[in-house]
Amino acid sequence: MLLQAVDQRAPADDCIKLGIMIAERAPRVALLTMGDASARRARDAEGVPDPQAQDYDEEVAEALAAADARWLGRLDPALDDELMVAGRAAWQVLAGAATGTRMSGRLLCMAHPYGVTYLVACWERPRAD
Repeated sequence: MLLQAVDQRAPADDCIKLGIMIAERAPRVALLTMGDASARRARDAEGVPDPQAQDYDEEVAEALAAADARWLGRLDPALDDELMVAGRAAWQVLAGAATGTRMSGRLLCMAHPYGVTYLVACWERPRAD
């Protein structure tokens, strides 16, 4: 078992390279990738959502549901601070690990208590018949 932390400020290319390196360690690799989506779901004014944060979270949720590694690989690190995103780097490590592999994905949960969006998804290789 290998525990690997990634700095949430790591550049996208570094994250993808790390994911590729992790995936090449063994013929079968499982990753538990953790990180928050936007923590700007609510603005200072109560009940007023931040539309940019909502769009970002919904797009990430769609990419996770579709196991779209390419889309996750293109996430812009410049939005991390602006939208208070802590998961971008971890998702890009996941994207790197899935490079060249056909995956199926499912979004299991999307919740945003306290103005923070939490996403739970599962990616796996489709079984060969």
